[in-house]
Amino acid sequence: MSDLDIYEEIGKRLKKLRESSSLTLKDVADKIGISSMTLSRYESNSRKVRINTLQEILKIYGVDYEDFINSIKMNDVDDLPILKYFDMLNSRGKDEAVKRVRELTYIPEFKNVQLIAAHERTDIEVTDDMIKRDDELMNEDD
Repeated sequence: MSDLDIYEEIGKRLKKLRESSSLTLKDVADKIGISSMTLSRYESNSRKVRINTLQEILKIYGVDYEDFINSIKMNDVDDLPILKYFDMLNSRGKDEAVKRVRELTYIPEFKNVQLIAAHERTDIEVTDDMIKRDDELMNEDD
């Protein structure tokens, strides 16, 4: 989810929270000391809301900031099939699933890693012996 999408989603959710609380723009704006026009701009995504202002707005609705942000981030992964199946498991099954996925990270063919030869690295001093060893490794059959 891009930053623009996040702010758009924040705006939509703020408006929904306000409307479900039966509060007007003026009601909420007055409580936190901003203009109703500014709040309207937050809700319509024509202005980005600052974190501390967002936290103040969320307090009015009784919504935890971390939960609010995490629920927006979860929108990104809701379509992942693994989550659908994971949600179908009980707590014991979830523990087992996490264990098995962790095990998969130890199997090289499943890892998402790009190997870099020592002589291509920039964070260490490269020696002739390292280059020679890299060449030998690259030319091995396995």
